[in-house]
Amino acid sequence: MAKRRRSQKSSASESSESSSDSDSSSTSNSDSESQRTPAKQSLASSPKDSKNNTPKRARIADSPRRSLRGRHLPLSFDPDPVCSYCLLTAEENKHGIPEDLVSCARCGNSGHPSCFRFSEKLTDKIRNYRWLCYKCKTCEICDTSKNERQLLLCDECDRGYHIYCMEPKLKKMPETAWTCDICKNPEKAAAKERQRRRMSQASSFLARSKSRSNMPSSTEGSESDTPSEKSATSKRSKKKSNSKQSNKFGTRVQPHRRGRIVSYDDLKCPTPGCDGLGHYSGKYDTHHTVTGCPLYHNMSAETCKLIHEQRQEDMKEKKKDRDQIDDAEKKGNKEKVRELQKKKKDQIRAARKKVEITSEVIEKLNDHRQLYDKARQPLLEGLTSNYDLELFLAAQARASEVMEEELKKYPPNGQIRVIEFGRYELDTWYSSPYPEEYARLAKLYICEFCLKYMKSKTILKRHAAKCVWQHPPGDEIYRHMAISVFEVDGQKNKIYCQNLCLLAKLFLDHKTLYFDVEPFLFYVMTLADSGGCHIVGYFSKEKNSFLNYNVSCILTLPQYMRQGYGKMLIDFSYLLTRIEEKTGSPEKPLSDLGLITYRSYWKGVLLDYLSEFSGKELSIKDLSQATGINTYDIVSTFQALGMLKYWKGKHLVLKRQDLIDEHMARKAKRGPDHREIDTSSLKWRPPVQVENR
Repeated sequence: MAKRRRSQKSSASESSESSSDSDSSSTSNSDSESQRTPAKQSLASSPKDSKNNTPKRARIADSPRRSLRGRHLPLSFDPDPVCSYCLLTAEENKHGIPEDLVSCARCGNSGHPSCFRFSEKLTDKIRNYRWLCYKCKTCEICDTSKNERQLLLCDECDRGYHIYCMEPKLKKMPETAWTCDICKNPEKAAAKERQRRRMSQASSFLARSKSRSNMPSSTEGSESDTPSEKSATSKRSKKKSNSKQSNKFGTRVQPHRRGRIVSYDDLKCPTPGCDGLGHYSGKYDTHHTVTGCPLYHNMSAETCKLIHEQRQEDMKEKKKDRDQIDDAEKKGNKEKVRELQKKKKDQIRAARKKVEITSEVIEKLNDHRQLYDKARQPLLEGLTSNYDLELFLAAQARASEVMEEELKKYPPNGQIRVIEFGRYELDTWYSSPYPEEYARLAKLYICEFCLKYMKSKTILKRHAAKCVWQHPPGDEIYRHMAISVFEVDGQKNKIYCQNLCLLAKLFLDHKTLYFDVEPFLFYVMTLADSGGCHIVGYFSKEKNSFLNYNVSCILTLPQYMRQGYGKMLIDFSYLLTRIEEKTGSPEKPLSDLGLITYRSYWKGVLLDYLSEFSGKELSIKDLSQATGINTYDIVSTFQALGMLKYWKGKHLVLKRQDLIDEHMARKAKRGPDHREIDTSSLKWRPPVQVENR
C-alpha cells in the first residue's frame, strides 16, 4: 500500500494551485504557436540524433522539474497573514480562538498549528528554527529536496531526513513515531552538525581550487582538445542524451510523504471547552473524539460513569429474566414461559407510553440550540419515553466505544487513513475535505453505489440493507460485455457528484473542485456482476469549455489500476471529442501520473496512425482532426519521441521505423483479454446548445 501524506499537504497543495492559471494560459499560447506552423510537414526517414535541432520551445516544455535548494537562504517571501487551510487570520482560527500562525521560511506559506494538526510541543519547536513547509522541505543532511519518497519527517520537530543519508541508514520507512537525533540529544547533534559544516567547507574549497587549476588558458579551449578527448566527450554526451531520452516516458511519480503518526495520547477532543477527561460510554478515563465526549452529550464524566454502572446492573437483571425463561423452556413449562413473556411485555408497554411535548420543553430546546448551536447535542429529555431514550443513549454509548477502539487500531495522522469501499479496504494517499466529524476518523465507510459516507461498519450494513442503488445515476451511454459508462449531470445529481469528488480527492493531490459540480458532466465507468455495477473510475469535463478541454479530472480507483482502465477512460473521452467533431486536450497542469498515462496513450495513437500512413507529406492539422488530439499535445509527444526536427524554417516529422516496428510488435503480443473501447457500443449524441435570445 502506498504511504499517505499528512493533512498539511492538502494546505500546501491549495496554496500551490494558484499557479495553475498561469500554466494553462501558457499552454494555450503555445497551442496557438503550434497552429501558426506550416500546415504541411515534410516526412523524413532517418536522422537518429535530432535532439540538438529540435525547437527550443518543445524542449523546455518537457524538461524535468528542478528541485528547490538553498535552505539557509533568507526569506524570499513575506509571511502570508492568512491561513492557507481555513483562510482565517491569527485573530481567529476555525474554532473561533485566537492562534498565532506558523510560516514557511522560504515561500511564506502560513497556517494555524491546529489546522495542520500540530501538537503544542511540535509547534514550540517549529517556532525556534527556520521551518519549511511540505512544498519546500529539504533533507537536513544533504540539503536537497530530491527523492521525496525517501524523506523521513521527525514527529517532534518536523525536520526532514533522507533514510539513506542517516547513520546508520534505514532500509524502509518506520511505521511508528520517529524522532531525530536533534530532539533526542541536542548537544551531540549540534557538535556533529558543526563538524559536518567544517568538512563541507573544506571540500568545497578544494573543489574550487581544482576547478581554477583546470581552467583553459585561452577562450577557445574547446578547439585545443585532441581527437581522442573529443571522441570521449562525445561518447559521454551521447550516453547522457540517451539516458535522458529513455527517461521521457519514465515512471516519475509524485511522492507520497509519510503522514505524521500522532500518538494516541496526543489527540485532543475538538469540542470547545472540553478537557478531554471521561468518556461517554463510562469505560475510559479520557476521550479523543466528539462521539465519546461527555460535554458534547450534555453530561459530565462522573454522570457517564454512574450511567455505565446502572446499565451493567440492568444487564444483569435482563440476564436473570432470560435465564428464567430458558429454564422454563427446558423443563417444558409453557404456561410459565407465557406468563414471564407477558409480564415483560406489559412492563415494556407501560414504559413506552406516549409523552406529551409541552411548550416548556420546546422553549428549553430552542434556548439550548441558540446557546450552543452545533457544538452540543440537542436536548432529548421530554421528547419521548424514558425507555426509548435509554435505548437510544445506550446505542450511542456502544457506538462511541467501538469508534474509540478503532482509533487505537489505526493511529491517526491528521487525515482519513483507510476507507472500506465495497469488498475492498483502501489506504488513502491524501486528505479530503469531508465534514470535520468524519475527517477526524481513522477509517471511513463508503457505500460503493450511492457513495454515502458513514462512521461505522454497523451503519454501513444497515444502509446496505436499505440502499436501492445498483449503479450510478444518469444515462447509460456505453455497454460492452461487463463494462458500462454512465453520464451523470452535476446539476441533476448534485449530492452524488459531490461525494464522487470527495472520494477522488483521497487519491488525487491537485484537485480543488468538490462542491461546485453543476457546470460539469461526469462519466463513470463501472464493472458489472451479479451484485451490481461497481465503480472502476471516472472522468469529468465542463459542459462548455472555453479552451476545449475534454477532461477536467480523471481517476482510476487503486484496486483497478494497472489493468488498462485508465487508457480506456482516456480513449473514451477522445471518442466523445471526435463525435463532437472537435479536438480536445486534458485540463492543465497534469499530475505526474496523469502525464505518464496521457503520454503513453498519445504515443500509441500517433504510432498507429503513422504505421498506416503511406504519404510523403504529413499535416499536423489533419492528424489532429483524425485523432481528436490537440496540436500542441501532438507536437510535444513527437518531441518526446525524438521524431520532430526544425530544418530550414520547417518542422520535419521523422518517421522512425524502429519505434513503429517496436510498437506494432508489442501490440501483436497483447492477449485476447486486452481491454479497449468498442466504438459501436456507444449510444450517445452531443448535447445541443441553445442560445439565449
